[in-house]
Amino acid sequence: MNKLNPKRLVIARCAIMLLAVALCVNLAPMHGTAYAAAKSSKSDEVGLANMTSENGVMTPFDEKSKKVMITLPPNKAKTIIRFKRLNRSGRTRQVVSTSLGAIEVPLRGSKSSLDISLKKGEIKTIKVRVYDSKGEKSKTYKIYVKRLKSWPKKVVLKGGEKVFIPQTSGYFPRAGNKDKCEIIANVMMAQYDGYKNVTVAKILGAIPRSGNPWRGWIGYGCYYPPMVKTLKKYVPAKHVKYVGKQSLNKLCRKYIANGYPVAIWASIYMGGLGGRRSNGYIGNTHCLTLVGYDENSYYFLDSMKGAYVKYSKRAVERAYNGQGQQAIVITQKKL
Repeated sequence: MNKLNPKRLVIARCAIMLLAVALCVNLAPMHGTAYAAAKSSKSDEVGLANMTSENGVMTPFDEKSKKVMITLPPNKAKTIIRFKRLNRSGRTRQVVSTSLGAIEVPLRGSKSSLDISLKKGEIKTIKVRVYDSKGEKSKTYKIYVKRLKSWPKKVVLKGGEKVFIPQTSGYFPRAGNKDKCEIIANVMMAQYDGYKNVTVAKILGAIPRSGNPWRGWIGYGCYYPPMVKTLKKYVPAKHVKYVGKQSLNKLCRKYIANGYPVAIWASIYMGGLGGRRSNGYIGNTHCLTLVGYDENSYYFLDSMKGAYVKYSKRAVERAYNGQGQQAIVITQKKL
């Protein structure tokens, strides 16, 4: 075996070191460029972080579909739509589609708003376009704003019946309320029945607290017993009735058809219920105000989604039965 020449070994080591230094010098700018590009890409992200509406009921803001429906009740003529961009350094513009064409108006500031006034029965389509800081990239959102001509009423259809309870109280749900759904659903029911003194703040302040949803408010929900107990503080006790353990069909025929909304426990968007937690509360629980029905669907005032939201009978019955058929009604006469 030949011995390595010490001089050659030193030269080889120096060559390796020089090669490593060269590689580091060449790679450093590449790494820096990649980092800068990533940082630039993040800062130039285009789109809306949030959208809200005053007075109107807005469907959940969906970044994927980029379509939003806002419904105004008959007694509200104006709404203010507020936009919040993902990137504050970008430019936001609104495009209002009219019969005369598209008019593009710039909106200033990180939070921008748009005032919309509608006549009864009128529908407007608005396009909101969000540009990046250079004006090269953009995203377009469509907003459909409609104002109800009148509160829905009972309508008889061929082959079946469609029943709506007119929401004349003016207490309209705002989409996106998840943590107080039991309170909101029962307040809407009480206010419709004429008990204007029943408010979300009052019920939230008066309902007993407990770690058990069957005994009190657990911070984000409860079941029917503490709600019935609290409602009776503001509504004559004989008018507040627990009407659970009955089919939805029976509740509709007995109460909805006679003009009395019913608060029921079901699930968010009528999806599947989650597991039972250690405190007894079932995951994905949601409470809604039942206000109408037809052959295939039930209609709700839904604090998560808006007014007169339609769900299939099959989906509602599955969620309602999964909650043990819990329901509350407020009536001023015996039915």
